[in-house]
Amino acid sequence: MKNKKDNGVLITLLGGLGEIGKNMTVVEWEDKAVIIDAGFKFPDADLPGVDKVIPDLSYIEKIASKIKAVLLTHGHADHIGALRYVLEKVKVPIYGTKLTLGLADDVLPGSLRPLEFMQIEAGKHYQIAGIRTEFVRVTHSIPEGTAIALHLPSGIVLHTGDFKIDLKPIDGNPMDLPRFGELGSKGVLCMLADSTNADEPGYTGSESEVGKTLDRIFRKAPGRIIVATFSTNIHRLQQVVDTTEMMGRKLLLDGRGIIETIKVASRLGYFNMPPKLVINQDQLKSYKPEELVIMTTGTQGEPMSGLTKIANSTHKCVQIAKDDYVLISADPIPGNETVVSRTVSSLLKLGATVFYRSQDGVHVSGHASQEELRIMLGLVKPKYFIPVHGEYKQQWFHRQLAQEVGVDEKNIFLCENGDQVKLTKTSGKIERKVSASAVYIDGKSVGDIGTAVLKERSRLSRDGFMTISVVVSNLSKEILAKPEINSLGFIYMKESTETLDAAIKAVERSVIDWKEAGETIPKLKARIKQKVGEVLLDQTRRRPVIMPVVIQV
Repeated sequence: MKNKKDNGVLITLLGGLGEIGKNMTVVEWEDKAVIIDAGFKFPDADLPGVDKVIPDLSYIEKIASKIKAVLLTHGHADHIGALRYVLEKVKVPIYGTKLTLGLADDVLPGSLRPLEFMQIEAGKHYQIAGIRTEFVRVTHSIPEGTAIALHLPSGIVLHTGDFKIDLKPIDGNPMDLPRFGELGSKGVLCMLADSTNADEPGYTGSESEVGKTLDRIFRKAPGRIIVATFSTNIHRLQQVVDTTEMMGRKLLLDGRGIIETIKVASRLGYFNMPPKLVINQDQLKSYKPEELVIMTTGTQGEPMSGLTKIANSTHKCVQIAKDDYVLISADPIPGNETVVSRTVSSLLKLGATVFYRSQDGVHVSGHASQEELRIMLGLVKPKYFIPVHGEYKQQWFHRQLAQEVGVDEKNIFLCENGDQVKLTKTSGKIERKVSASAVYIDGKSVGDIGTAVLKERSRLSRDGFMTISVVVSNLSKEILAKPEINSLGFIYMKESTETLDAAIKAVERSVIDWKEAGETIPKLKARIKQKVGEVLLDQTRRRPVIMPVVIQV
């Protein structure tokens, strides 16, 4: 009997490569496909007005009939935050652990549901899309993180999700290293592995070490303690709660994300909130500063977050005082370093003592460093290897680690978003590329904000805005009243009469030239923009956005 032909497996990487966030991978075989994770990322500083960024889902639409399920590794927003947009394209079951599904359900609008929520348990095997699928327990900064092993006809494809090897995890559930070794002994065709800390030597610290630091800082704090952390870092949130209770303080939760995460995790049995520990904003004045802890968001300098408002003195009920301790319990995401540094400086100027540096010990990463990545590579011994979840430099370091532990260099694929890797038992290559550009979410707008709009927003923030209103006769084509000019964010008009007079003369010349040329109103607007723009550049060396309004009477 001849062996069945190996049609191979196609892995499409739609997000999480060359960046931190919006993780999404599609695995296809025969006439079936599954999606692993569907996350978003927060916008960089050069994307003004954008709320979040999700992967390009055009390829999902193209193969919608093949997609049988969405498999979730864990409940962080960079892995579940784009689910609602995926479910608008495909109606399929979502598989995940109890907590992961609870958090996923929380991010979905009530009107948008998957075909089913399918709760799984780490360590068990399931038939999904006709193949054996297992979820292997890993340790991360949130409970119930899992790797996913797909037992495909071509071989095992293993996706690690986000992980680190924490020997003293907060929840007492260590990473299932023996199972990874067993998979390696069976033979893993391909491993896709978290690269976020691949450029960091040594081992990542245990989450339990942060608890010791919190205890030490809380004991010596003379006044209020303000802790900023990621809203979905459940282990960190729990340690803050536990330390607050132990020190006899009261806790204010500041930020919808933190409140919602704790509510979901508590309801599902993954969080312990002592009764009467939490107070509301109206109760703050009833307690002395040394009796209070405030837990908030804003570790990345997000403009509307609690910590940023506190640093800018715009928070409605929290103003920094001299004895305040502020703990920023997270590392800056690449690209956010400048804005985070600015937040720290503002807090220091207001008189707070700020703990944020690595040596302060208020944060440990949830991602494996080099020695842990070596251990994983050594256990799994994949034939093919794809470093994912990280910037290019981190993927590059991960490739080097794989080569050091014996993975053949030609079997390591350093990919970009959109790359499709075709693998069989005997061959592997990057076959082609699909569209994988970033999609911007702006309010209810999905993907409508393009480069041109973003350039205009950047220009507005840099050079300001000017409106020019002019009334012209429909018959004589002459100006009937002096042009009216208004400016926002460009010049202080009361002190810029010379510039404004020059701009008005440019408008008047534009109308004369327009009349002589016998042109349309749109042509007149274009003339005004050009001539006034030239005058303003000459007088101010700036290029504001100019909006002409022409009224014909």
